[in-house]
Amino acid sequence: MLSPTEDFLKNTLSVFQTILERLQYLRSLRGSKEGKYEHWGMNRTYGPEVVQKMIAEVHSYNFLEALRTSLLVLWEEVQEAAREQNMDTMQYLDELEKDGSLLPKNLQGGSAKHLDSVFAALREIARAQPPPHRPGS
Repeated sequence: MLSPTEDFLKNTLSVFQTILERLQYLRSLRGSKEGKYEHWGMNRTYGPEVVQKMIAEVHSYNFLEALRTSLLVLWEEVQEAAREQNMDTMQYLDELEKDGSLLPKNLQGGSAKHLDSVFAALREIARAQPPPHRPGS
């Protein structure tokens, strides 16, 4: 039998290929009820207290992983996700940064300033890119 964390990682989070997708998903689980994580299936199986603690820990881990990931890898993730969502890279970065909600409650040694600097660097990379070629121009 899987632990709640193993279950969540294997059956839920594993569908997301990139760290940025995982952080967006974890953000989406944090509902409006005092910022508590909401996952109906996990709550039903393991109980809300276990799920709160487990998803909070997974969110913190993924946040730290994003801070450790090279800018090159993150830039590739941004480009791919922007393409998939029919956005330009700046729009996608705006979406990621909206309301600071990518941050977990427990930063576990990471910092909001560090994440801000990562996004600032990604924006600079985006600004330095040549404009996309448009057919017929």
